[in-house]
Amino acid sequence: MPERGEQTESMRRLAELIARLDEVQREIRSLTDDGVDAVLLPDGLPFLLSGAQDALRAHGEQQHANAARLSAILDALPAKVVLLDADGGIVATNASWREKRLDEASSPVAEVGENYLESCDRAEGDGARDARASADGIRDVLAGNRDEFSMDYPCHTPDGETRWFRLLVAPLPASNGRQAVVMHIDVTLERRAEAHARREQQYFRQLFDGSPCRCGCSTGRHFASSRSTARQSSITVIRANASLK
Repeated sequence: MPERGEQTESMRRLAELIARLDEVQREIRSLTDDGVDAVLLPDGLPFLLSGAQDALRAHGEQQHANAARLSAILDALPAKVVLLDADGGIVATNASWREKRLDEASSPVAEVGENYLESCDRAEGDGARDARASADGIRDVLAGNRDEFSMDYPCHTPDGETRWFRLLVAPLPASNGRQAVVMHIDVTLERRAEAHARREQQYFRQLFDGSPCRCGCSTGRHFASSRSTARQSSITVIRANASLK
């Protein structure tokens, strides 16, 4: 271990070298009108001047700030979002994805660093077919064969509930190859509303068809009538439909 006197001498020598280095850099900037970012040392290695080092440091800080801003935007989205590289590897996820329920069998449990497409290919059980279909669609987007891809798929939870999700895939240009953003949006309420509307339509259809009365119902664009009405007044029904077109 160096003695205190040797340490003091080393620090003094280091301070002299730093002062000389600063002086040399200022002279280089003056001679080159501040147009040089680096110089080659006698051994061939580049040496960044202080101005270039400051610019590089500022660029890194800006990149870090941009990444933090992008992460905050992704985390604010209610949809489950993953960003894939050209090979299907996961490079980023949002908070909703990281907090996803593990019982969503059709949505592969994959994290940053894992391959999303391989997770889909390995899927088993009721959601295996949908998982493989989604992987095929994502591969098409990554390969540039299609501009976007979407599909709806069900998730069956252990408590017997069926939830529906819509998968949306869009390409993202990147310097190191084509990337894709993948979103899983919960559309369970939309699906339930559609099913309810179909049940109501079927109910009224059966109600009309089973009625011996001549009756009809107009909802603006559509006209429904009982079979009795259609049999007894077919001309009237045709005219009603024609006037609504």
